[in-house]
Amino acid sequence: MNTALRSNGSADRTEFINNSDAPTVSVASYVANWTGFAWSNDGWNTDREGNKCLVVSAGSSVKVPDLKPLITANTQSFTLEFKYRCANIADYDTPILSFMDTETYNENTSNGVILFPTKILVLSTTNRLVTQQSVNLDEDEMTHITIVF
Repeated sequence: MNTALRSNGSADRTEFINNSDAPTVSVASYVANWTGFAWSNDGWNTDREGNKCLVVSAGSSVKVPDLKPLITANTQSFTLEFKYRCANIADYDTPILSFMDTETYNENTSNGVILFPTKILVLSTTNRLVTQQSVNLDEDEMTHITIVF
């Protein structure tokens, strides 16, 4: 899913499109639920360095209910890779991106990758120690994250 190819003016702007040509990838796009987007300064836009990105402003959210990469984590390996930046943070305790095995984040039971504005957690049923599992991240800095399962 490559943001460089996306635009607010595209007819398919509300879909997450899989740009992979890997033979094992069967889904071409994922329908997303968008809340609070004006499609002007948010949505598919550019950051201050001119990088194409998805801008999710305060009070907005995107959910992609059918994108569940952790379902295959036990049967095949895969890589999650993304870049992100959080600026003007008002709430440090609400996840901004997650790949979980539950619909909503629960600090006691959710397994997966949970990204907060300034930390990332990788939690499993066998390791719930948040302190040992978390990595602190810088505010208002572009961060490139790669996790191999």
